Amino acid sequence: MSIPKLTKIGLQNFKAFKEEEEFEIKPITLVYGYNSSGKSSFLHSLLFLDEFMRSGNVDVHRPTLGGGEVDLGGYKQFVNRAERSPFGPSSFKTEFENKARLNIQNEIQQLKTS
Repeated sequence: MSIPKLTKIGLQNFKAFKEEEEFEIKPITLVYGYNSSGKSSFLHSLLFLDEFMRSGNVDVHRPTLGGGEVDLGGYKQFVNRAERSPFGPSSFKTEFENKARLNIQNEIQQLKTS
């Protein structure tokens, strides 16, 4: 079974992304910008998404794809700092080439209330 290709990701309240931002993913996607503009946050969101799809875990610290070299710090570290208190809505919205969609907001909401 082949894994469908990710074509779009939307982030809200994840690291540098307070407001919802959508990104289209193409076969070749360049990630560039000014310092502190969200490049690493975008790449970390892909690691988070991969780990969530592998394990169902939303409190990700060391994602498998990062080979143990990347530490996302868990939920309390990757929520946008401006929204930590009170916690704002966190969400990941994705779209795949087969038009399947995944919204991770509900799982994150459960983590915040536990």
